[in-house]
Amino acid sequence: MDYDVIVIGAGPAGCTFAAGLRQSGLRIAMIEKQDRAALDSPQYDGREIALSQRTIDIMDRYGIWQRIAGSEVSPIRAARVLDGHAPASLDFDQRPRNRQPIGRLVSNHVIRRAAFAAARQTPDLTLMDGCPVVDVTPGAVRSLVHLEDGRCLSAALVVAADTRFSPARRQCGIAASMHDFGQTMIVARMTHTRSHDQVSWECFFYGATLAILPLNGQASSIVLTLPHHLAREWMNMSANDYARSIGEKLGGLLGDMTLDSERTAYPLVGVYANRFAGDGFALVGDAAVGMHPVTAHGYNFCVTGAEALARRVTSAARNGRDFRARKLLLAYEAEHRLRTRPLYEATQKLVQLYTAETAVTKLARKLVLEAGKRFPPARMAITSMLSRPAI
Repeated sequence: MDYDVIVIGAGPAGCTFAAGLRQSGLRIAMIEKQDRAALDSPQYDGREIALSQRTIDIMDRYGIWQRIAGSEVSPIRAARVLDGHAPASLDFDQRPRNRQPIGRLVSNHVIRRAAFAAARQTPDLTLMDGCPVVDVTPGAVRSLVHLEDGRCLSAALVVAADTRFSPARRQCGIAASMHDFGQTMIVARMTHTRSHDQVSWECFFYGATLAILPLNGQASSIVLTLPHHLAREWMNMSANDYARSIGEKLGGLLGDMTLDSERTAYPLVGVYANRFAGDGFALVGDAAVGMHPVTAHGYNFCVTGAEALARRVTSAARNGRDFRARKLLLAYEAEHRLRTRPLYEATQKLVQLYTAETAVTKLARKLVLEAGKRFPPARMAITSMLSRPAI
């Protein structure tokens, strides 16, 4: 039961990291509490993931993107931000510069299926499905992973990818800053009579936030975010009442609305680990950084973080160096922290600003939006960040 690398969690982060080790020559164990059937065919969970070009490039190199059919990808041609009931919006549009979309939407369950299939092609990878982890003991030479069935595995490096509430992170003594936003996100697919023109919208209404994620055809993923106690009321509405209420909130932007899927509710909690690595241990995905979805960068950070660690581990292994060396893990942490921390902090402030209901914050919201309209370089920089290719 000895391995070079143990990956805890076979979700997108763990599978992306494992797929990135396909040329490392290392013996890998991937441990997942779900069974194989659930991993092979994940259920639709309502979430549509916005992918940047950098993320797509990494997925392509790892054999993930090729497993996603073109019909399952919805391009985002432009994005608009609306504050309150203001008539004008802040626009991010790639079309005047080139014909490439600023991002692409793919359902979470489709990504999970493709990432798992790609990870399974990594040579010398052993999948242990239906195996909950009960304890992790990091060590200076070998780290131990104890399973619920009594088995004990050892590895030079253990990588935790077991959600933003990561038990493995806690067991290894790594604290995390958590922020409960006091809000619930309700996601559902809806059809509508007017075209969305492949434009996404983030509407910061007073008392609630409503996002439109344009899917193929006359359909969108509608994301409603509001305080927990109000979310219960919206979840209990009939399908017809819910569709009518969403249409009214959008002011008829998409015409008549029809609920086309079950509604799914997710409480919103932001997480940032105090450390991303320790002796023989590292964090990837939401276990390291769990973003609020408003900036649509959570999954992108998941992929770029997994790539940053896999790149270093593979390079060290192929060149006969210590792939769990402290210097290597700290270099991964520094790169991932530099990429994620500024946007994580900015997102926290943005959500606080756009969910407060005081006269001062409402005025500040309008000033921020107006500044964005009057400073085109800022809009261009954000659009470029979303659409640029991976290095």
